[in-house]
Amino acid sequence: FLFYELSRGCKYCCFFCPQLKGYKLKYKSAEFVFREIEKLVAETSIRNIYFIDSALNFDIGYLEELLDRIIDSGLKIQWSAYMIAENLDFRLLQKIKKSGCLCIRYGIESANPEKQVLFSKNVDLKVASRILRQTNECGILNQVSFIVGLPFETHLDRELMITFIAENSKYLTIANVYTFKVRKDTIIHQNPNKFNIKLLTGGADEYRDGVPFEEICGLDWHSKMKTQWDSYRILKEETKRLNLPDIDPQIFFYNLTKGDNIPRMNDSEQPFIPIAR
Repeated sequence: FLFYELSRGCKYCCFFCPQLKGYKLKYKSAEFVFREIEKLVAETSIRNIYFIDSALNFDIGYLEELLDRIIDSGLKIQWSAYMIAENLDFRLLQKIKKSGCLCIRYGIESANPEKQVLFSKNVDLKVASRILRQTNECGILNQVSFIVGLPFETHLDRELMITFIAENSKYLTIANVYTFKVRKDTIIHQNPNKFNIKLLTGGADEYRDGVPFEEICGLDWHSKMKTQWDSYRILKEETKRLNLPDIDPQIFFYNLTKGDNIPRMNDSEQPFIPIAR
């Protein structure tokens, strides 16, 4: 499949996201995007498009314009994209399906409304559940992601995630679970005091992709890592019990384009992925 990026930056400013790097949202016109994809398909004969944008539904009017262009052209592409679980209704989701969408990746991150307030997206969980149900009803597969080990996370946060996943499991195909990391060029890395954490010595290179931290008047780094992995293990056990695999979004989309309706993961098989530049 082809990677395609139509936007840079993001209108949201989630404190944990490393993709922002201070950039404001900029994007190509819908007509330009369609023409470019049309040209790529003609030159490569590849009709599978993996959008790597931070949120394809950053502007509903823009999204509808792009969808109408794809549908009216009869281009017949298959695609996947990351979207925010908001401002999507059944009519629009039907149009998304008609344009060739196979899977939508929704970042839920936390099922605690108090934690959601900390995220710029501030997803309404009741709305998210409705969107997951309607996405499923339209024949689009749902892939959701959750983050465990956020600063000052409690057992309640974990239990709410388990409840949310269980209540919506019949609408889900893939559930990704990630551990929270303080990455460089993120808001929390630049302003740790605002989030009541203290960054420890040792850069992101030394600790791979995350800077170690302590919660001020909370857990030290060693205890934080332990609780993170405890939560990760418990969430993974729950998703496994519900038969929800944790598969990398790119590999999952690759499997779908091969006609595999049942998620699978073969470590010995590495997909060949052409990149649109």
